[in-house]
Amino acid sequence: MRVVLGAIGRIGAGPESSLVDHYLERARKAGRGLGITKVEVIDRGESRHAETDRRKAEEAAILLALAPAGALLVAFDEHGATPDSPAFAGLVDRARSAGRDVAFLLGGPDGHGPDLLARADHVVAMGRMTFPHALARVMVAEQIYRSFTILARHPYHRV
Repeated sequence: MRVVLGAIGRIGAGPESSLVDHYLERARKAGRGLGITKVEVIDRGESRHAETDRRKAEEAAILLALAPAGALLVAFDEHGATPDSPAFAGLVDRARSAGRDVAFLLGGPDGHGPDLLARADHVVAMGRMTFPHALARVMVAEQIYRSFTILARHPYHRV
């Protein structure tokens, strides 16, 4: 099973990038025992189109192209459901049980285009607050790691 964190926008070097690397490296190690063969971030720059709807559509096409064929698509959007960490881990577990890859998709500043949201298997919100893109990426990376530890019954996640 492969897990991809697809993101529009690049965060460059800095503490957020270091945290993403830290959590994804931990996820790679934790995922081995679960049959997870690859955990990676793939990011692309923002669309430069002047119209918001066109930018969102271009970025949606980019993100959909990054996702492995047949992957479970989880889009992060402010209007999505707000699962707790065990429910988030359940998404990963169901995909793993079905032999599917998972693509976690973070849109650009304008959000996702309607085509991506329509194709997403799950739309998830990080809560009602707005976060900078770099922090959102850290939070998704940490939840990927946390979901693996929940599935492996590792004590990292305590209720």
